[in-house]
Amino acid sequence: MEEKYLLLAVIQETDQAQAVQALNLAGLPVTLIGSHGSFLEIGNSTLLMGLARYEVGEAMRELAATCRTRSAFVNAAMALPAAGAPPVLEPVQVQVGGATLFLLPVDKFVRLPADDRKGEPVRTGGDQRKMKLVVAIIPEEQVRRTLDTLKGHYQATLISTTGGFLRKGSGTLLIGVESESVDPVLEQIAGVCREASASGRGQASATIFVLNVEQNWKL
Repeated sequence: MEEKYLLLAVIQETDQAQAVQALNLAGLPVTLIGSHGSFLEIGNSTLLMGLARYEVGEAMRELAATCRTRSAFVNAAMALPAAGAPPVLEPVQVQVGGATLFLLPVDKFVRLPADDRKGEPVRTGGDQRKMKLVVAIIPEEQVRRTLDTLKGHYQATLISTTGGFLRKGSGTLLIGVESESVDPVLEQIAGVCREASASGRGQASATIFVLNVEQNWKL
């Protein structure tokens, strides 16, 4: 079975359109999360890409070509004013742009609808770590029904996202579960897709990654 990876890329907001277009033209699926961060709280974007091993290098080349590091001046330092004078902000030169990448091996990858009810297992059986993170990307019209189905059994965190070639709205669910609960979670999501498909209510699909959790805390 071919290995799958989740490539998580944090890029600058100004590089987002060019990067997503280049990845789409290369035939690489992308899910976009609007985010912000870094020292200066500059707007950025987080890209999620489910890739086969042979696609990882191509994705990194496209990101390197479109996410350039550049210099910018920001008013981040305040000079000490003379007595009675207003404070003065002095421009500071900083480096912005580029990309921060995380490559995560996928314990299980599922694309719904699938030929079988459990989808396409990848790298299963070799890792018995107990805690898993299920990352489920679903069309926005199925989000509420999926959350209602999971409610009372599993805790899901919803991130509003866009993705695919047509940049349609979607929801990304983060679900932390014990390893034995992974298949029941996948079955509940698959049930929502089957119900939506049978009733003709919009897109009935989902892309799901199951990732190993090294450690987890509740603070």
